[in-house]
Amino acid sequence: MPMLAITDKSVGWVMLSHAVAGILHVQIVLSHWSMHTYEGRAYNGADDEWYVTTMRTTMNVATPPWLDWVHIGLQFQIEHHLFPRLPRHNLRLARDMVRERLFPLGVAYHEPGFFAGNLEMWRVLRSAAYAAR
Repeated sequence: MPMLAITDKSVGWVMLSHAVAGILHVQIVLSHWSMHTYEGRAYNGADDEWYVTTMRTTMNVATPPWLDWVHIGLQFQIEHHLFPRLPRHNLRLARDMVRERLFPLGVAYHEPGFFAGNLEMWRVLRSAAYAAR
């Protein structure tokens, strides 16, 4: 049985795929892990409506429009969860519309910057690790 030859190209493609997956992983972890965890109770009242639960369990990452291509729309996790089939090129517009609607309702809309969001995530992970100790 012949052995597969490992070439520089194949190593390069593996490294590229890991780099892309790493960026994707950071973005998804950033938008979810530092937020409240859904507790599994039914939507019974105004404090646990579906959209309120979405606001509590996910966050956006504030980025300038010229960086949208880097984040591929994943920085708009709130809108993605509210409107899962909305094309990513419309997510920034949807963000403005959602924020405008939530403000009068008094529902928190969490959107830190990339570095502030990562700091929040690391703090939550550290406190969870200490609690599990």
